Amino acid sequence: MKSLYTILGVSLDATTEQLDDAYARLSAQLQEGSAVPGSETQTQLVAVKEAYGVLSNPLARQRYNQKILTATTTDANFAMEMVEERPDFFSLKKIAAIGFIALAGIWLYSHQARERENDRIAHEHEIEMKAIQLLEKQHNLRENVVDTQLDRQKTQDNMAIERANQAERDRALRESDMRMRQNQREEEMRVQNQKRDAERQARQDEYQRQQQANATRQQVERDKRYLQQLEYEHYGRVITR
Repeated sequence: MKSLYTILGVSLDATTEQLDDAYARLSAQLQEGSAVPGSETQTQLVAVKEAYGVLSNPLARQRYNQKILTATTTDANFAMEMVEERPDFFSLKKIAAIGFIALAGIWLYSHQARERENDRIAHEHEIEMKAIQLLEKQHNLRENVVDTQLDRQKTQDNMAIERANQAERDRALRESDMRMRQNQREEEMRVQNQKRDAERQARQDEYQRQQQANATRQQVERDKRYLQQLEYEHYGRVITR
């Protein structure tokens, strides 16, 4: 029975990337001929999928390697017992092959131990990287919060400054409007005062003209009466003579 490593065409220490590449290559090769149910190609494709399903799972691969190691050690022990019982049955080549199998089992066990250690180190490294990424995310989040708060504070400060500037402009506009109205009232009052002064001066001038006219009429009347009196006196003297 072929091992799962043999089905995928990889070694016992194949990495995850090598398993993925082998599965992709074999699936592409066997996909075209797997349309016929019960064909050898379909059987091979199913075997490839099952082998990849076991070896791509770290826990399932570890159990499978342990199973191979146990079977290899059992076969080696059985072979050594057979050699001790029937030394004439086995040649030196067979004894060497048995020794090689035993060494392969030992290597597989040590390789499995190294894989477990590497997996542990990789897992710890992955945890450390996730912790570092989490710390970086938290740091970035705090920086974003601080930046957001600073932007909000800056916006509020700008709005406060704009409100203060608008209030100052409104106050200046009101003061300007008040000054303009005050100047307008003062101008109206000045015009009214000038008009009243002109009217008063005109009445005074008219009064003086009337007084002068009255005085002139009175003087004319007095002169007329005086002339009349002179005439009466002159006529009286003439008549008396």
